[in-house]
Amino acid sequence: DLLRSTPFELVVVVDDAKADLRSLLTKPSVVAIITVETAIRAELVAELPSSCRVITRLGVGFDLIDVRACRERQITVCYVPDYGT
Repeated sequence: DLLRSTPFELVVVVDDAKADLRSLLTKPSVVAIITVETAIRAELVAELPSSCRVITRLGVGFDLIDVRACRERQITVCYVPDYGT
């Protein structure tokens, strides 16, 4: 409902098929990625479109996200420090 009045679309992806995941995340329309368990490694970061500005992990650490690769692409990386509480 929050996105209904915006030009954005929320796409929920189940990480079963790596090929489908990669093709979805590298679309030119991607502006943000939220991940729980899916790793965002340097190889994938290199393929992200310039429109991607933020990657958020719904968890306590950055262990699934290559922060250095994101910084090189000027992609902000966030996490939820109190996720477990």
